[in-house]
Amino acid sequence: MAKMKENMELLEEIVKGTGKYHETQIEGLPRPIYLRPLSSAELLELQALEKRGMKATLNLEGMLDMTPKQRRASVKDQMQSFQQEFDFEKALKMRMEVRFKAISYSMDVDEDYVKKLPPEIVKKIFEKVVEVSGLTEDDLDAISEFR
Repeated sequence: MAKMKENMELLEEIVKGTGKYHETQIEGLPRPIYLRPLSSAELLELQALEKRGMKATLNLEGMLDMTPKQRRASVKDQMQSFQQEFDFEKALKMRMEVRFKAISYSMDVDEDYVKKLPPEIVKKIFEKVVEVSGLTEDDLDAISEFR
């Protein structure tokens, strides 16, 4: 029981850390803004949102009639010619939505208000959200645009 209590105390400290705001100066803004790190749940939501412009398909027809070895071979063959659809317009919109939501979550402000900001300010604030949250390029594809 004591170990479980210690674990819960540690998790509570970590969760409290995601609510801690960091004073951040953004070039072009007259005063600092306050950002908090994104939570794991928020990051997961942003990752799912970011992928909405992408679609990959695998043909499973006839797989039930195959032996496990045949299924593995079939999947391996299909992976070589993986059919991908990429909706550039939707992907671009989703990338911007990711930025808007990330800023909204980190600043605890209404997303519609964030959408009214100039694009350069959105870009700069998003970069700082990424920094404060300790995210890597593996966490969000949208991050790689800024590095």
